[in-house]
Amino acid sequence: MSREAPPDLTSMLFVPASRPRMIEKARTLPAPAVIFDLEDGVGVGEKRSAREGLVAALAGGWPPTGPVPFVRVNGTTTEHFEEDLRAAAACLPYGVCLPKCESPADVEQAVVMLREFEPGVGIRLLPFIESALGILNAAAITSASDLVVAVALGSEDLAADMGLRRTVEGHELAYFRGVVATAARATGAIPIDGVFVDFNDPNGLERDAATGRALGFGGKQIIHPSQLGPVARAYAPTDAELERARRIVEAFDEAEREGRGVVVVDGRMVDRPIVLQARRLLSTAGQRAE
Repeated sequence: MSREAPPDLTSMLFVPASRPRMIEKARTLPAPAVIFDLEDGVGVGEKRSAREGLVAALAGGWPPTGPVPFVRVNGTTTEHFEEDLRAAAACLPYGVCLPKCESPADVEQAVVMLREFEPGVGIRLLPFIESALGILNAAAITSASDLVVAVALGSEDLAADMGLRRTVEGHELAYFRGVVATAARATGAIPIDGVFVDFNDPNGLERDAATGRALGFGGKQIIHPSQLGPVARAYAPTDAELERARRIVEAFDEAEREGRGVVVVDGRMVDRPIVLQARRLLSTAGQRAE
């Protein structure tokens, strides 16, 4: 499945759509991406006013240098879904987050409705996998549409659905993280790791984010601006990693020019998948530096 080059989604900061001041502040935050939330971050009695406030705040456009904007609507089975999606489409965000996705039909329903509300715009989709059934259907969900730019693990809802006992270390989520990361990478989408709820524990967050990166995630959901720094550090390539990536790419390019089929860097044979990883690392580092 062919997809455009994805944006930097290293950190995705939740902002309740019911808080106009927080929406305005989000314009200037150094976050790679923000998620304006109409779902769990908004009380039942605030849904309508949150939609109206979101449209009013974003209808005038979003600064091109600001964080990549997403809107999280309520789930497809809720009474709020259609109006949420209509409001989100009116804001023209980069993407819409679909919570509690359990089948490709959830994604397909959103695609049909978005094409009706904003034909030709091509708003991207970010399904959240938050249940045992969603885990079983993860690969089908990620491949349901080429508008799926990323896939997120809803770790807390999933833990509740599975009856997991949550720990700071998060070992109980290892399997589910692996499923979501693998399903996303298989279709060219960015896997987004779940939240770390204790924003007073930056060291714990950095360790958790580093674990997610090691498992293949390309970004993490966060709930407070103070979490931006620890996540950025966890996902930033080290100088040594960048230098090795440059040597790999240079050696491979030189070997191709000379017609050689074997490339050795630092005493180790390098094949095409390793070169692709090196190119991806350098590309991502370049995007963040811009």
